Amino acid sequence: MDPTKIIKGVVSTEKAIKLREEQNVITLVVDRKANKQMVSEAMLKMFGVKAIDVKVINTVKGYK
Repeated sequence: MDPTKIIKGVVSTEKAIKLREEQNVITLVVDRKANKQMVSEAMLKMFGVKAIDVKVINTVKGYK
């Protein structure tokens, strides 16, 4: 799967911004079909950084 189809965008809520500033955590919206390994590989290809840990949450709206 293409990395641009896996990672759909960055979440910019107050909580996500606070996590980014304090804990260096990036919150992303990804495709529902993507698994943790696919998200990690897409981050490496798109941003040039290796993800240490990937956590996935399924929401009511269908985002991960």
